Amino acid sequence: MRAGIVLFSIFLLGWLKPAPTPFEKHVSALSTAKALQATLTVQRGLDAPAEEVVVLEKPNRLRAEGPGWLWVSDGTVFIALDKKANEYSESGPESLKPRMSSPELWALSPFYDKKAWDELPTPQAGAKRTVLGVKTTEYSVRLKDGAQARVMIEDATGLAKGWTYKAGDTEVLVMVRSMKLLDAAPDGTSFSFTPPEGAKKVEEGLSAGTAPVRYAQVRQVLMGACMPCHSRNSRTAGYEFETYEGTLRSVRPGDPDGSLLVRVVSGSRPKMPQGRAPLTAEQVKLLRDWIAAGAKQDS
Repeated sequence: MRAGIVLFSIFLLGWLKPAPTPFEKHVSALSTAKALQATLTVQRGLDAPAEEVVVLEKPNRLRAEGPGWLWVSDGTVFIALDKKANEYSESGPESLKPRMSSPELWALSPFYDKKAWDELPTPQAGAKRTVLGVKTTEYSVRLKDGAQARVMIEDATGLAKGWTYKAGDTEVLVMVRSMKLLDAAPDGTSFSFTPPEGAKKVEEGLSAGTAPVRYAQVRQVLMGACMPCHSRNSRTAGYEFETYEGTLRSVRPGDPDGSLLVRVVSGSRPKMPQGRAPLTAEQVKLLRDWIAAGAKQDS
């Protein structure tokens, strides 16, 4: 008799357990998938929409490409190519998760980092919306860095059909044109990188040493740590570090200690970059040496 009561209680608890929400389905589906392919339309602020193509495969393989950039990871080396400058950098696989947290890829990041999503504040379910012809539920969530995100989850599949990511005065809108969860990356996907003709490799965090620090070295550090939030298009909180002119607005040539750029990346608990590993002591020294020497555009 007692055994029957126990079995009935277990059955009843299972029956009463609430069904997962579309938001929970999205996180679960991506975190358990082996590979993913998505085509996105991304609009930053008032800029024209741009198409981005993303392929992910576990463990730590990625190929993501937009009009002006390319990210490739073969699981051991992460490559970031700036197509406009025709420059690229190499770093370890630890660079993958921070890049996946960028506004244009944010809702795909559970594929590699479910824990970060489990630690988010409880998302607030909002309006029902029709996005690209399918019915979705909108969820709002405030992120640890203060950014506000909204993600539209398809009711039928439990996969994101779009999201917005607002940090400061800039909002990024992403529409998912297609998304497939796969057992392996599509045939023909290359996770290797061949530099374009004439491309220049620039190491992140180059030591200043005794040689003068070049702006190209500074720019590479900023591109790795501050993009895409402080790009020419995003300008989060009004700051932009993609160009020399934009960077110069946050420095006082000859005065590292009086430069905002140095202050926000220094100290035991630096304010920037948010959501990523702090700059190394070598990288901070490189910025200081460049500013101390006059913050010249000599490259």
